[in-house]
Amino acid sequence: MRILLIATMPMLLSSCELLELFEEPCDHSFYEQRIDELEEIQTALHTLMGVLEEELAIVKVEQYSDGIIVYFSDDSYRIIYDHSGFLSVRQDYKYVYITVDEDQIVFLLDSYDKNRKIYYTTTDGKILSPTKSTPDIFQANLISNVYENGQGCYTFDDEVTIVGDYAFQKCATLATIKLPDSVVTLGRNSFDHCTSLREIHLGNGLTSIGKYAFWFCSMTEIVIPELVYSFGEASFEYCRNLSNIYVKAITPPNIGPRAFDANASNRKFYVPQEYVAEYQRVWPSYAKLIEGYKF
Repeated sequence: MRILLIATMPMLLSSCELLELFEEPCDHSFYEQRIDELEEIQTALHTLMGVLEEELAIVKVEQYSDGIIVYFSDDSYRIIYDHSGFLSVRQDYKYVYITVDEDQIVFLLDSYDKNRKIYYTTTDGKILSPTKSTPDIFQANLISNVYENGQGCYTFDDEVTIVGDYAFQKCATLATIKLPDSVVTLGRNSFDHCTSLREIHLGNGLTSIGKYAFWFCSMTEIVIPELVYSFGEASFEYCRNLSNIYVKAITPPNIGPRAFDANASNRKFYVPQEYVAEYQRVWPSYAKLIEGYKF
């Protein structure tokens, strides 16, 4: 995690060294107190930097009377004490701004909520705009789209809960995409005719996949999270390279007509070992292709 220090921490001098800088007599106690305050702040900031070396995403920072609380993406948090007080703590979708002491020392810390980001790559290494990106498509506003170091990233102003109807339809250069765990629904035709899409990571919160969602895509395998209970009509039809389909759900999801038709001729469905018979009963069209798998 990057830490950018704006305005450097003053070097700490002993009280004697500090007083030698002044020709006239002065109040020793004032400077000794000031040095103690700076040392206390520096200790707090060293503690904060030690926490950030864990390289976890900062989801939220809260200020209180004795310091700050830093909340991380793995649901943990750390309390950083500073009895002289952090002057202010402010956060936006990209940074946490921590101002300390009256010298206005500002720390810029990387900040993001992983559920506000969708990562992707393209075949041409260029930025790809969604076909549709109105707020109702993602239940959030798209506020940035960058492509750096071989990876693209969409950032939203709130958690992404759906990838709506036609969101990425006919995005022919889309090669891979990683959806956050907050996405619950994939709308109809959401990735329809993404003909270069070879890899997609579906978040653990996903529950339903709409009609024609992956029509004519190029992935060779797909892992369906365990909360998915519904596949729409033709949701994976004409994914001609799709040969390995891993379905983690214990209860066989409802499956629409032709959901997995026209896939690779050697395709297999891998389901929880104890529930093979139930899948074969509920999915009779694909019964001979279903095998047990230990997830």
